[in-house]
Amino acid sequence: MFLTSGSARLIFRLSLGLCVASFVLVAILFFSYLQERQQRLLQAKNQAKQEAVRTAEGIEQKARQLMDRAQALADDLTEGKLKNEQLIDRLRSTSEQNPSFYQVGAAYVPYAYKPSLRLYAPFYTKRQGKMQLVHVESEYDYTLPEYDWYHRPITEGPVWLEPYLGRVAGTLLAEFGTPFYRKDQETKKPIPVGVISVNYSLDEVRDLITSLELGKTGYGYLVSGQGTFIYHPLKEMVEARKNIFDLATELNSEKIREIGERGIKGQSGMVDLVVPATGEPAWVFYQPIRSTGWFFAVLVYQQELL
Repeated sequence: MFLTSGSARLIFRLSLGLCVASFVLVAILFFSYLQERQQRLLQAKNQAKQEAVRTAEGIEQKARQLMDRAQALADDLTEGKLKNEQLIDRLRSTSEQNPSFYQVGAAYVPYAYKPSLRLYAPFYTKRQGKMQLVHVESEYDYTLPEYDWYHRPITEGPVWLEPYLGRVAGTLLAEFGTPFYRKDQETKKPIPVGVISVNYSLDEVRDLITSLELGKTGYGYLVSGQGTFIYHPLKEMVEARKNIFDLATELNSEKIREIGERGIKGQSGMVDLVVPATGEPAWVFYQPIRSTGWFFAVLVYQQELL
């Protein structure tokens, strides 16, 4: 049976129509897939960014609380509300009320506590799980140049020192110092007569960072104002006092260097990079911890969030 020219044209038109309809349907589905993928991408990026912001705010809050406790001690000594003879009791109560403190104490400049006493530095320090009173002046001369925890607050004012791994504590410690003052009898101007120093265990910060949901292999890390890793999932990075700029040089990564430079300048943002160890694309979101000069960053692998 042969088709007439009219029937052939009809079948051709129907076939063409079906092809066009199929193409349109495929195009619509493909466009819908791209839109959905783009939406998932935006949601994933926003979630990762919010995790970075939320964690940075949590670390900031903890740092502020420590600073407030230390500054309250310094202010009360400066204003005469806290007498020298009341200091040890106040240090003890402060340590009891702040279980995350590893050490809290005061160190006077020479002869400031008593004209007959060169040095005086009572500290409550955690030893064997308990806070114990230790007189630092009987263990070493803290006025020697190598002891930044004493000299920097005296010369610079309130300051965070580089976090360090406490040999006795076996954990990472952050240290904040702030001076207290007394009026000079001749000039009537305030002069620093000592330092309040607080050491804070960063275990809570570590727990906060490790609780983040960043895909299967994403992670967060914390960097000091000098670029040293305070927390990193690879413990050797922290134990070896690894610096983010040294890491950037080793891996020949300008992206990692960019993150470090922007982070310590107090900037926030996002960087696309290919992770040198895996060769996979990732996003890094970084946020400043303004009170300390540190910054926090999260790294998420793009494919894990799509």
